[in-house]
Amino acid sequence: MEQTEENVRKRKDALQHIDEAIEQYIARDKFAATSVYPGISDEELREPLNNILNTLAETFKKIAHDESDEIMYQMAIKQVLDNLDGVYFDSEDQDQFCASIEALMDIVGLESSGGLLNKWRYGFIPDDDK
Repeated sequence: MEQTEENVRKRKDALQHIDEAIEQYIARDKFAATSVYPGISDEELREPLNNILNTLAETFKKIAHDESDEIMYQMAIKQVLDNLDGVYFDSEDQDQFCASIEALMDIVGLESSGGLLNKWRYGFIPDDDK
């Protein structure tokens, strides 16, 4: 019985950490200038791209609470990337978009996008991501 209670407590603590980290993620501008990123090149894209990433963050939060596996996270990433087909934005902004998804993956402990980010950004899936 104690082991079960301990597991429940650990899960609850992990979900609380994920929830807090996702709230912090949502609160920040993913396209603000940093020491390695000059900031978004097209100001009209700032809000829509942030909204897309924030919606993905909320989806990740739901997936975490549903105790789903990595496939569910990858499906959510795929849907976002598929919806961006045909939308052009600067290569540095595309890199930042991918880095923002990777930051979200780190929050939930997702090791790999299954090659989806490389496929979207560079047009191919590296052999080690297959």
